Amino acid sequence: PMIKMQDDTPKFHILDEIDAAADELVNMIPNSWVPAAGMNIAYSLPNPAGPEDIAAVDKRITFHNGNIRKNGKAKFGAAEHTSYLLLSVIKFDPEMRASINLDYSEELMNVLEEVGFSIETFDRKKHKDDRLGEITTNTIKAAGKVPDVFLDKGTGRNDMMIRLMGKTPAELLKKLELVL
Repeated sequence: PMIKMQDDTPKFHILDEIDAAADELVNMIPNSWVPAAGMNIAYSLPNPAGPEDIAAVDKRITFHNGNIRKNGKAKFGAAEHTSYLLLSVIKFDPEMRASINLDYSEELMNVLEEVGFSIETFDRKKHKDDRLGEITTNTIKAAGKVPDVFLDKGTGRNDMMIRLMGKTPAELLKKLELVL
């Protein structure tokens, strides 16, 4: 793991941006938006080589004892699953380097549609042998663009997730403000 010792490199800026966004996020969103398994906000270096170039909140953001809390600091390699989604997205749109996952609700999906976000859906039950990166790539190819939102139907109701995409963590927060 990377330890912060200076603040003049792109990696340190990425970590700072995630930490700042996560600190704001915990006071901003409704409890119902936090998935049971936890939420994360991830941000990639430009031109990432792999998951090690994508940072996220270590140990996620969770809802516990009536509060949303950040369980760790931003760290590179902390969200491997989300990293594969971002690696695929960046191949199509190198500026789209940030993502946050939200718990699925029909109400939230309706609001996302109402504010005009583009939405694409994928169903991992139908693609059990494919990894998230492959499914994301195929979804983008079929849509012809990177959407604002991926509705990930997961492998069952408890796994359904909304994945909001943005250029930076700050942009993700602005997008969330539109739906609050």
